[in-house]
Amino acid sequence: MAQVTTQSTANVGTATSIQPVTITTGFYINLLPNIMPDGQHLLLQFAINLSEPPTRRTFTSGESSVELLNTQLKTFTQLVKMKTGQTLVLSGFQQASRKGSKQGVGQQAEDGDRMLVVLITPVLLQEE
Repeated sequence: MAQVTTQSTANVGTATSIQPVTITTGFYINLLPNIMPDGQHLLLQFAINLSEPPTRRTFTSGESSVELLNTQLKTFTQLVKMKTGQTLVLSGFQQASRKGSKQGVGQQAEDGDRMLVVLITPVLLQEE
């Protein structure tokens, strides 16, 4: 948990300490299979978290400063009935970006596209 603490010491002054929060970014998927009684089908529940690289800003309190991070998290959960060996194709995670900068009389622009495709193929192993 992020916090700012200030301690006063008699005849000396104050000391400020800042403790930032740690954040994790990127792609995370959680899969929960539920095997159906027929042994050939399953209900697959999956949750996907996708977050952008963090933006940074500096926070100052007294003589102490810390770099704070902020990110946006996209989350969704789905439930799908599948047969063993079938492949589920998840797509649609597409993002376009545009960055520009100007320095003096020169300009620089950068365009980018990112796409994420996830393939899931569950295979139920039979007991021998």
